[in-house]
Amino acid sequence: MGSLNSAEIIEAHHALREDLHMSAHASYLVEMTDRMLGDEEGSTYIFEQLKAGLMAIEEGKDMQIVVHLYEMKMFDLAGYLPVTNACVSCGETSGITTFSPAMGGTLCARCRYKDTAAIPIGEGALKLLKIFPRMDMRRLGAVQVKEETKVQLKTCMRAYMDIHIGVQWKSRGFIEQMEKYNI
Repeated sequence: MGSLNSAEIIEAHHALREDLHMSAHASYLVEMTDRMLGDEEGSTYIFEQLKAGLMAIEEGKDMQIVVHLYEMKMFDLAGYLPVTNACVSCGETSGITTFSPAMGGTLCARCRYKDTAAIPIGEGALKLLKIFPRMDMRRLGAVQVKEETKVQLKTCMRAYMDIHIGVQWKSRGFIEQMEKYNI
């Protein structure tokens, strides 16, 4: 068994600690990393993605987009990446209209009836769901996403996380309370 005797702070992330919203979103990224990686697991790639996510939040990039992008990285790591490039039921690549957290991905208009709880998604949300798994956090530039698209993404990602990961996230609960009370 190894032990850690000393450490050196490379980046203190002062801005993250000074802003409540930034701190809450950064805490969510760190909590996901902590709880989804096993004690003996290590991943340089995930560490770099986490570091890039924290820097993106600190730089003022859209925190919600940063969080959803990182959630996709964690889904991929855990083996729960949703099917977003085709209908999860029939394989059709066109006519995608909904996202089914229970079935594990997107559904086309013909298969929509198979999950009455599927979440309607627009073209913008679908494009982001397709791009997120392949995107490197370190290359995240300025992102402009419509509010409607962000609401669809949040609904999809939270439902998917709750169904497939099934963890009570303390930091996400705090973020949800801040959103509820417009803090």
